[in-house]
Amino acid sequence: MRIPLPGACLSNARLLRPPPGGIFRRWVLLMMAGCCLFPQAQAASPDAHTAMQEGIQDFGAGEFRGALDKFLEARRRGLSSPALRYDLGATYYKLGRNAEAAVEFKSLLSDPKFGDFARYNLGLTLLRAGHKHEALQYFSQVAEQAPDTHLQTLARAELQNNQPRGPHGWQAFLQTDGGYDDNVLLASNETLLTTPSAGSVMYSVMAGGGGWLTGGRDRGFRLAGSLYDVQYPDQRAFNLLIAQAGPEYLLPAGSWALRASALGARINLGTGELETYGSLNLRGEHSLAGGALRLNYRLERIRGGPNYAYLSGWQNEFGVRESWQPGRAEILLGYSLTLNRRQDLRTATEFFSVSPLRNQLETELNWTATPRSTFYLHGLYWWSLYRDPNLFLQSGVLQEQKRSDKGYLAELGWVYRVTSKANVTAEYARRNNDSNIQRYGYTSNQVSLSLQYTF
Repeated sequence: MRIPLPGACLSNARLLRPPPGGIFRRWVLLMMAGCCLFPQAQAASPDAHTAMQEGIQDFGAGEFRGALDKFLEARRRGLSSPALRYDLGATYYKLGRNAEAAVEFKSLLSDPKFGDFARYNLGLTLLRAGHKHEALQYFSQVAEQAPDTHLQTLARAELQNNQPRGPHGWQAFLQTDGGYDDNVLLASNETLLTTPSAGSVMYSVMAGGGGWLTGGRDRGFRLAGSLYDVQYPDQRAFNLLIAQAGPEYLLPAGSWALRASALGARINLGTGELETYGSLNLRGEHSLAGGALRLNYRLERIRGGPNYAYLSGWQNEFGVRESWQPGRAEILLGYSLTLNRRQDLRTATEFFSVSPLRNQLETELNWTATPRSTFYLHGLYWWSLYRDPNLFLQSGVLQEQKRSDKGYLAELGWVYRVTSKANVTAEYARRNNDSNIQRYGYTSNQVSLSLQYTF
């Protein structure tokens, strides 16, 4: 199960490019207005067709008054088609003539090809005209019923950004999980031979929220925080509680969306403190044709709890990932490098390094099967080399060996959107770690069912 950072479930939905090809010959996505312009796709008289094409050229050049004249001329010459009505609606919108734009978009609501696009743009038109409640109804229809996944994403972004919120645009989410983990301890196969059971039923609750102090949407200061509590009734010593919060600053810079945050966090294991840390996080995301490139850096200063002082130290993480959206699928590939410098664990005769240099590859495939259902496959593969050799007793003999690990995590899941605010997720996860020191090798399997609600 993936644990989101503060605000991860609350970030603004990213505008997606239109799918390649598709049922229309052309889709001009207007990033600020969100309107779409379609060329005439049916037979027409030469003069009407010429006027239509000239209107499209004027619209693309930003000459909206000229485009309106050409589209109205095409109508006067006898052309009456869904494409012309749609283009007229988009042009009226750009000219700020909301009432006339709404008339054109409403005339397309029953059209099988243009209906969902008209609903989305009608929502934008009504929103600008001050009819927010009605606009959100149209966005909800698109988000829950449109077969086009990219259009669904745009509609959900509008719902997220325009639903009634508390003061300062506060948003929140709540997630509950239930399932079973067959190796909560992450015990090695060697240890499992002498351990009656390492598994347990699991229950968890995660809640988070955030709100703007200045600015809004993609620029300004905001506060975000989250709380995650997981309980293992059969392995209570491994109950986990994670609380973290801090300010974030968002800034658009051309085609880049920049984010900087400072977080404070505390992690409890069982009934005691595992560690407390503060982190600085920097992220830049750049829109690409068909996807996005993301760069991030994270610096942590960690203080181990009373029984875990050896965890104290520093951690640096550098990451890059790229995503694409071909058709109904979304593909993600990423790489991260993590450098640790901790105090490590020393006893009178033994030494154990907890300062790995960790390389990690990440991949994810999301496939939208229906407007409400998405299947995903998420994978991590890592290889870690620890800084100093371990000294440990084995069969009464003192061994010296530098630890090296390789492992993977595979998650297979299904998400069902009950409403635009509520999701149900079923997931199976398998984690495996191979180490040249036998006591650190383990395998675990986990199944879970979760419900998430945003408000």
